[in-house]
Amino acid sequence: MITISKRLIFYVYLSVFTIIGVVLFFTSLFLYKNVFNTSAVYDEIISLQRITVAETVNMRKFNEVVEKIDKKVSAKETAQINDIFK
Repeated sequence: MITISKRLIFYVYLSVFTIIGVVLFFTSLFLYKNVFNTSAVYDEIISLQRITVAETVNMRKFNEVVEKIDKKVSAKETAQINDIFK
């Protein structure tokens, strides 16, 4: 029969609990850096959104600007380009 010393059992338990502790530490560090900071940023975005929603956009002026940009782009349409490889 194999006899296992108490000292060996103690070191096995110690190493297992140390590994579990290290894994828990890095798991909590990962969660803090990713999940909790992301939720904090989300709360900040929501609070900023409430501030910026108060400022409304004048849709008439916005549509005028979009139309001017469209006219500018369409004015730059080129005429038929001759094939340079002829």
